[in-house]
Amino acid sequence: MNFELTPASSVPTLILAVFSLLLLAITAVSIWTTWSMTTRGALRVADGNLEVRVPVFGRTIPLASLDREHARIVALDATSDLRPRWRTNGLGLPGYQIGWYRLRDGSKALLALTSREHVLYIPTHDGYALLVSVERPEEALQALRAGA
Repeated sequence: MNFELTPASSVPTLILAVFSLLLLAITAVSIWTTWSMTTRGALRVADGNLEVRVPVFGRTIPLASLDREHARIVALDATSDLRPRWRTNGLGLPGYQIGWYRLRDGSKALLALTSREHVLYIPTHDGYALLVSVERPEEALQALRAGA
């Protein structure tokens, strides 16, 4: 004799569908994050603004909001007070830190780091600093101070 099981309610099917969509979303975000890490970000000084072109956390900041006089090139391994301490909103992987962090000195900073050497440190008048890894930091600092 054969006896069929009572069909399940729609609740388990709904739970499985939601779980599958969540896994699909996590997979999509992981693929996008991996892709965005391999694309090159940029720092651009033009039209009275500093453009930080990085995934998700990129922004355009007026040069008037920057404390360009105190901007400098730092090595984060040697400058312990500027090293990132706590990630508040961002991504932190070995060799890749992007987003909002608290530094060892307690200040707030927007990071776009791929290297801890030759990092451009740019304080702002808005209560945070920028820490950005650039390939030619001396030239970037000169362009920032010149405003062009």
